[in-house]
This record gives sequence, structure tokens and C-alpha cells, in this order.
Amino acid sequence: MSLEADLTRNARREPGESLQSLMLADYLERRGDGRAEYIRWSHAALSARAESEIRQARSSIDGLLDSREREWAEPLPGRASWWSWSAAGIEAIEMNAGAGLDACAALERHPIHDLALADLKGGLPADWKTWTAELASFRFRAPAVGDMGLARVLASGDWPCLESLELRAAGAGQAATTELAGRGILQRLACLDVSRSPGWGDRALALLGCQGAARLRRLDISHTNITANGILNFLSNGPPRALEHLAMAASAPATGLLNPAIAALGKALATAPCLGGLKALDIAGWRFAPDFWDRLATSSLAGNLTELRLAGCGLGAEGSAILRDPSGWASLRAIDLSDNGLGPASMTLLAGLPLARALSRLELSGNPISDKGIGHLLESPWGETPCWLGLRNCAIGDKGIAAIAGRGAKRLAGLAIGGNPVGGKALSRLLSCDLMQDIQYLDIARMPAELAIVDALAKADTPPLLAEVRIDSDLLRAFLARGRLWAPPSARWVIEGRPDRHLGGELFRLGAREAWFTEGAELPRRFRRWGAPPAS
Repeated sequence: MSLEADLTRNARREPGESLQSLMLADYLERRGDGRAEYIRWSHAALSARAESEIRQARSSIDGLLDSREREWAEPLPGRASWWSWSAAGIEAIEMNAGAGLDACAALERHPIHDLALADLKGGLPADWKTWTAELASFRFRAPAVGDMGLARVLASGDWPCLESLELRAAGAGQAATTELAGRGILQRLACLDVSRSPGWGDRALALLGCQGAARLRRLDISHTNITANGILNFLSNGPPRALEHLAMAASAPATGLLNPAIAALGKALATAPCLGGLKALDIAGWRFAPDFWDRLATSSLAGNLTELRLAGCGLGAEGSAILRDPSGWASLRAIDLSDNGLGPASMTLLAGLPLARALSRLELSGNPISDKGIGHLLESPWGETPCWLGLRNCAIGDKGIAAIAGRGAKRLAGLAIGGNPVGGKALSRLLSCDLMQDIQYLDIARMPAELAIVDALAKADTPPLLAEVRIDSDLLRAFLARGRLWAPPSARWVIEGRPDRHLGGELFRLGAREAWFTEGAELPRRFRRWGAPPAS
């Protein structure tokens, strides 16, 4: 193994350790390799405290990647569809099984520790074991191959370093879970995602509990075939003590008013001491009885949670105890209240809560808030620090958008207004207001692809910190015809629609660096400017 390969492996094995990447930078600098300058600017961006220093470092990074990325990314261009840069270099890639990307060449040059496999056309790569010997994270993004097929994929690798495994919508079930347990992988995992897997049910969850999985910090079993009884058994046997993030969103609304098992689950969630270490909880779709929220608000769990997702929990127009009794949510910084029927009155309740002032993320999409509700929310002390506000499909019109644009000193780090009946004049005012100086995320998908909307985008100033834009393919197609990108070249474009070679090509021709096609929003396909293009 060459010295460069050895230093790259050290950076791969310790991705958060700056010393390893700086040692790699020293070696590259002696060889006259420009990637050394990239690594040093990346560390400057991470260590700087002054906003001006951070912006200078990011600007330097963007300039380097614009001019040298294709050269530095070898041998990935034309083979991998997407890659992601970290402080040490390229750390994550997505590719098709038949991409013909040489594992040894890629791993010797880049500290890749995260691989997403987008399909299995032609079978697994010939050098599959070489990949699996180095990966700390594996994401299976191919169409579902079934439980047994997935078990064979897992059995074909070595996985000595694997810590994070995403099998989202891959068809995982008991056979795949048994394979993980039998090879000792389950006991090493820190993150496991089997969401959107209809074959993953109570037996697989029981196996997970029996095997211990002592290091598991994040577990996502949302939209699987689990039942209230299965989760109750899991909790009664004691979930992993290290567990900090538990996502168990229901596949369909699960009402506990007439279901004893769901009522018992609600009681267990509010009282189980084994969940005292949780920082994030997703119980979307579980419609517990009203008294559940009172118990939860006063539990030890509520005091530790920093993230809580309650989408589709049937809170109703008046909220529930989650909005009426805020005393127990001292640590909460992000809350998702989507699709709960919350109206203007709920916004008045929410705006008056002490916890609202500390929120960094507030998701309200799918509620009939209307312009009146936005007025109630914005007139409150809410949002004293930069925050992320989700307002998709909230029946907000021009008046509500004007209220957001006129927030004065209040700041937004992210704003989602897609799916609302907004006109071009109101959007133009929003895009030109002071809020855009701090905005990092903007969702304008499913807005009317009318001339005034396209004009507003084409004429708007470029938000300096914008890192991600979400848009639908129809609006993007109309906008790109104007020949102006508007967003910074480094911003990621998330496009609601199927992968489209023409749209991706136009984005990259205008200077964009990264595009994600959601393809139903379950498993987004990702593409880099110099990567393998999407299929026609």
C-alpha cells in the first residue's frame, strides 16, 4: 500500500479526526497536489468563529471545486452518479452496480466510507468485497429485492467497519435481520434504518431486541409492518441503552381510542424508564387518546427530547396538551406538527408558548393555517433566533407571504412555502427582503408555473447562504428556459420528479454542482455535475 493510500485509509477510519486529514494534506502539499489547499480551507471553515472568516473559507472552497473538481474526483467522473466532499476529501458516493468503478483506485485516492448502491443491474460489483471491507456506512437504494435477496447481498460482503446501515424501502424482513445478527453486524451498528419495508414486522423487531444491539443510537422502523404489541414487547424487554433516536411512524393512522394495545403503548411511551436517554422521537400517525399528551408532557422523556415528530397525530384545531401545557418540553428545539388540522387558533396557542422561542425548526405543513394564522404566529416573540419554518400546503396566499417578508429583525434559516396559492408579486417581494440574507433552505415546489412566478425567480438576487432549493420539475423547466441559475452554484437542487437527463444537463450547464431527483420522495436519486448522468 502506498503512503497516500495509507494516509487516506487513516482519514477514512477516523472521519471526525482533523489530525488525520491534516497529515494527508501535508503529504499532498509536498507532492504539489491541489487537494491540500482544499483540505486546509475546509478545516478553516470548520474552526472559524467569525462569520466573515467562514464565508471567506466557503468562497475559497467553492472556487477550488468549480475549477478543479473533475480532476480531483478521479476515477469517479462518468462512473459514480454522485459524491459528497468532507473536510478530508470525498467521503460518500452513490453508484450503480454496473458502473465499472474500480474499488481499489477509488479507495486509495479518496477517504470514502459511505456507499449508496442505486441498482443491482448485472449483479453486485466484481470487487464487492473490497468495497465492504472499508465501508462504515452502506445505503441500499436499489428497488426492493425482497427479504431473501437482501439477505444474500449482506451475506456477500465482509463489513468489518460497518456502523450505519440504511435499508429503506429495500424489502428488509426477518431473513435480512437474521443475517445481520448471525454475522455479528447487528451488535456493531450505531444506526439502522429499515423504514418503508412492509416485510419488517414484530418478529424482526423481537430479534433485534434479543440480539442486544448495544451500540444502536438511531433506529428507524417507520412505515413497516410493526404493531403496537410488537413495540410494547420491544420496550418491555429493554431497548438498547444507547438509543437516542427512535422513529416509529405508523404506515396508516392508528387510533387508540378503541384499541387497548395502542392505549397501552401510549402509556409505555410516557412512563418507560428505558427511554430516558432519547433525544429524538417520531410517532407520526399514532393517534393516542387525549390523556396521553398530558402524561407525555410531564414524563422524564419530554424533558430530554430535542426533536419530536407528531405529523398526522390528530391533534385537531385546538392543538391538545402539546400546545396547552408546555411545562415539560424544556429541551425541545425541533417539532413537526404537520397534517394535524391545526388552524389559526392553534397558531395563537403556539406563538404564546415559552418553548416556541427556543425552536430552531417548526414544521406546520398540511395544516389549514391560512394568512390569518401566519399573522398570529409572526406577531409573537416566536423566532427570536434563526429557525426553519415549514409551511407547505397551508392555504397561505399573498397576504401571508407579505407578512413573512416583513418580519423585520426576525430571521429564517429555512422556509418551505411550496404548494401554496402564491402570486409572482408576493414571491418577488419575499425573494428581495432581508430574510434572504440568512436563508439556507427554500422550498417553492408545487407552486403555479406561471409567468409571474418564473419572472420573480429569474430577476431575484442570489441569496448568499442558500444551500438547498426544493422545486418541482415543471417549474424548474420553465425557470431554466430563462438561462439564469439564481441560486449559488454550490446549492443543491432537490427536484420533485423522476430523473431527467435534460433537466440535469441544463442545471449543470448553468453551473449547478448537485441535483437530487426525489422520484416519489422515498429514495431520491442523486447526481453530481461530472458524474454519470441520469437515464433518459
